[in-house]
Amino acid sequence: MSVQLKLPGSRSRTFEANITMLPATVKLPAPKQQLFGGLVVSLIFSLMGYFLFKDGIQMGMINPNTLVGLAIGGYGALTMAKTLVSPKGQTQISFQDDHVEVKTSGWIKSSHWQEPYSNYKGIKSRTKETPSRPDSDPYQIIELIHKEDESKTLPLYAARREHAPIEHLEHYADVLGVQVIE
Repeated sequence: MSVQLKLPGSRSRTFEANITMLPATVKLPAPKQQLFGGLVVSLIFSLMGYFLFKDGIQMGMINPNTLVGLAIGGYGALTMAKTLVSPKGQTQISFQDDHVEVKTSGWIKSSHWQEPYSNYKGIKSRTKETPSRPDSDPYQIIELIHKEDESKTLPLYAARREHAPIEHLEHYADVLGVQVIE
């Protein structure tokens, strides 16, 4: 399960892990695909509930279909509200003194894992050009690079800037006790 920041696929165009001292917790925004999935699920339940409720009301009485429709439609409406306010797919990264812990919540599957800092190579900066927006600055991305498993590489910073933020690179390395990779 990768928690790499997908730019520009996330709802947020910039990201900064605000880590001044350990322990620290950072939340990554949910990607648009998760938001879309939640809206589809809530729409299906809302429509099912509506049609069941409508059939019961047209008969002029409250029957089991009416109550089931009301319950399913209510669940769909609550799911839609929850999706818009707090979408599933959000990732929470907890930086502890000697390890990092990652929890991801999804509509179908959630995951939880932890990894000691000794399994990470260090902090690395990279530049990501966006061909669709050639007039704007490229993304400057800072990541905590895993030694063996690319899916456990963690984003720490991403923003449109002309040059890499060297001060952030050294700060993250100091706080997490890892080296800067050139």
